[in-house]
Amino acid sequence: MHFPEKGTIIAPASMHLALYAQIGNHIGLQVLSLQTFVRSFLREPQPTDIEYIYQIKEHLQELDSSNPFYASRKDPEFLKQVFQFLQQAHWYGVDTFPCETSKEKALFEIIQRCQDIHFPTIEIPQLHNVYILRREYPDFYWIDVLLDHGAQWIESQDQPETHYVTMATNRKQAQWICEEIIHQKYDANDVYIAVNDAKDQAVLIQMLETYRLPYTLSKVSNPSLIPAQWLACLDHAKHQDRNTLCHLIQVCFPKEKDVLDWYALGYQGEDLYEANEFVDPYTYAHYQHVKAKAQQFEQDHDLHFSIHDFEKMATLIQSLHAPTQENINIFNAIQELILASYDKIHTIDDLDILYHAIQNVGNDQKSTSLEGVWIGPRQDISPLRKITFFLNVHSKTFPALRQESGIFNEDYVSKTNWPSLAYRLDTQKERIRKGLDQPDILYISYPQTDYQSKAYEPSVEINDWLGTATFIDVLEPSHFERPVHTLSKTMAETLFVKNGKVRGSVSSFETFVNCPFRYFLQYGLYVKEAKDWTDIRVRGSLLHKILEEAIRTYGKDYIHQDLDALVDDQFEWITKHFPAKQHWIQNQKNEVKWQLHNLLQRLRPFEEQWHMEPQEIEHEFYLDTDTYAIHGFIDRVDGTKGAFVIFDYKTAQKEITMKNFTKGLSLQLPTYAIEREAETHQVPIGIFYVSLTSPMETQVGVKLNYQRKKDNYDLSSLSSAQEEYFKKGRIQGWVFDQQDLTLYDDSHWFQCKTKIPSFVDIKTMWEEIITSIVQDIRSGTIAPEASKEACTYCPYRSICRTSSQIVEKPDRIKEE
Repeated sequence: MHFPEKGTIIAPASMHLALYAQIGNHIGLQVLSLQTFVRSFLREPQPTDIEYIYQIKEHLQELDSSNPFYASRKDPEFLKQVFQFLQQAHWYGVDTFPCETSKEKALFEIIQRCQDIHFPTIEIPQLHNVYILRREYPDFYWIDVLLDHGAQWIESQDQPETHYVTMATNRKQAQWICEEIIHQKYDANDVYIAVNDAKDQAVLIQMLETYRLPYTLSKVSNPSLIPAQWLACLDHAKHQDRNTLCHLIQVCFPKEKDVLDWYALGYQGEDLYEANEFVDPYTYAHYQHVKAKAQQFEQDHDLHFSIHDFEKMATLIQSLHAPTQENINIFNAIQELILASYDKIHTIDDLDILYHAIQNVGNDQKSTSLEGVWIGPRQDISPLRKITFFLNVHSKTFPALRQESGIFNEDYVSKTNWPSLAYRLDTQKERIRKGLDQPDILYISYPQTDYQSKAYEPSVEINDWLGTATFIDVLEPSHFERPVHTLSKTMAETLFVKNGKVRGSVSSFETFVNCPFRYFLQYGLYVKEAKDWTDIRVRGSLLHKILEEAIRTYGKDYIHQDLDALVDDQFEWITKHFPAKQHWIQNQKNEVKWQLHNLLQRLRPFEEQWHMEPQEIEHEFYLDTDTYAIHGFIDRVDGTKGAFVIFDYKTAQKEITMKNFTKGLSLQLPTYAIEREAETHQVPIGIFYVSLTSPMETQVGVKLNYQRKKDNYDLSSLSSAQEEYFKKGRIQGWVFDQQDLTLYDDSHWFQCKTKIPSFVDIKTMWEEIITSIVQDIRSGTIAPEASKEACTYCPYRSICRTSSQIVEKPDRIKEE
């Protein structure tokens, strides 16, 4: 490609760096963007876009209320579309507007009201020393104008060597590009890769880094918080409420999480702490600490803005950032918008246009150097790079011609003296095709499926040009290796053993069996799960607490009591101290009352027939040996003289099986029975789970039987649905030593497992299981090997990252 000795070259700003690299020392040449060059021909200064939008808003204030667009006359996006249409109509010389349908009449009124808005005229002289770099320009109108005034193309005259290929996935497409660059020994500085969207670019960058190929992006994303901080300040100035204040703190002071939580919860009150199920003493002490931090924060920062406190907002935002060139550029761009808007802002609604404009301020910045593979959009395919890879060229992305949309769509502009749709589409197709002819070697490719495994259809235009794509099977070059987690025996002893014993609860031992790595994080490193009193999981412990209080107060007669007062008592403390959460608290209270009502209704027949009486509620116990110490609480112990039954409340449906017991996954109920028997020397009758969840049962009206030839349906009665409901609500557990519960009327309430070993054998097996678990804990086993479903609700998945490595847990009972 040859460059002239002098003159002006038109090219987008993203390509200036590459142009200067090839121009070298041609002092007589200057490079300008199309917009900058066109502005040089304005006969008078032109207002900014946001100033035009404010002008249009002022002109539409007196719009007739019967106009269908009356409600949109203040909407920034609507005003922007009106401005863009009026500006393009001025360029194209459009002076004929339709006025037949109701929509066209409404738009005609809008255009008439804005007709005195002045757009500066442009006088363009002859441009014989102007050269346009051949590429795809979205503003093809101005390109036509410049060409009509003597400008010329800088372009390649030779047809490229073209390759049209397809691969299975987007990732394999990126891998193939890297391998092709290496295999063909292409100089990375000669390669341009055209991408269609950010997802393509992200995958491509990962692959280039894997193959260690240098690259440069046309536009580097600058994740600046400055626009978001301006928006947060304006939003707070407009609404002045707690939600916008919290958002402002979150955006401008992300490290002040305690202060943000304080404002979000809206804690009030100076009372002393009272025991409740929602906030424990530790959390309460934390709130007091956070309150002091919030008070100090208020003294240090005045965040009460009015709609004209732009200088105050600017001072705050400037204090949060280093004065780098990128930050200065973004800040200056927003400052120009504010200066252009300042005189137009009189009411709160006037902030909307400025807010909308700041939302559209780009964070992208131009690269300061160009080295290696150059990555950019399709529009930047040009003769500047000899080898070009054009990615994801399928029916959804190519040719992707621009048509008028929105309010002033193609149906509307077709009735004006706007350039015809056929002319605009043909012009775009010609420019796209000419742009693709500029490299010496052109690769066009597309994946056969997207990220959701939906098939892509090839582009008809590309197939007509190049025929059918050649499929390339790209082999996987690497394999996935799971992270390895190890712990020395010495470190395990330090973390898990105290005074020669492994200490914990039964649930902690079950946690180890379910997943040793979670046990290491939770009970070794004490990594706390993110959970607070607004967590919906609190409901289970809340129902548990209410039942405990009810049984302690009323005994078995609790099923006949109105327990709403107990629910109100549990919510009293947070209701008093968190007025900002009143709606949420009331909804939760109603939900708990509904669940409690259903639970009592389900348990009432059982408690009325159950022949034993509650002996202990939340009974605390210790099991202490030379190697382990287990501490816990038994939810409920019922008994008669010389015998007892253990009940444990569970939020969800749960059952105990011998299979899980021998693996160490169901130790809780056997542990309770063993401890209680050792403590009281009474006879254990059984151990059972009581679900706090009331199962739902759908009543089917008709049951069909397609195997019959006649009378192939049966009407279902309500009793059948009630029977199914009863079956789901039965109490799950074990009965020891084949003791006979059929003597009692309440026996049908228990769903007991058969073939359970004797209690003496259960104790022997339990001791062997616990000893085995203790040995594994002390040995340093922390492999992230989970039992089935252990990963479903695990809070440590982001730390583990093993993709749910499920294993079958072995029995811990030695076979004789």
